[in-house]
Amino acid sequence: RAEPPETLGELGAQRIVKTTLYFAVTLGMVVFLVPFSVLTLAWDLFAVVIWILLNIVGRLPLIRRCVPAPSRHHLRFLVSAPPRAVHRFGSTLLANLADGRANVGRVGVGAEEAMWAGPG
Repeated sequence: RAEPPETLGELGAQRIVKTTLYFAVTLGMVVFLVPFSVLTLAWDLFAVVIWILLNIVGRLPLIRRCVPAPSRHHLRFLVSAPPRAVHRFGSTLLANLADGRANVGRVGVGAEEAMWAGPG
């Protein structure tokens, strides 16, 4: 671990750490959000196409008797699937980390050691 020069003092060292942290968090958000946005838009287009096909096929007399007609609520459910999945994953992960259950499969490793040990 590299230590900041003594000439910066305590406030200068904190400023460097803060700047590095903000940069890392911003970079992490961009690295996650750009592909997620692209994939979400692709999924939205795919969901609209599926919904249109289901809406057309759902108007056939025989199918209309067996299957309810797709509505805008079905479309909204399909389109909102990726953000809902990410929210559910994040909530579950946060709950598991708060409860200390994130390292359940590791035998003989404390929570702090498992956090820094990496996969496997």
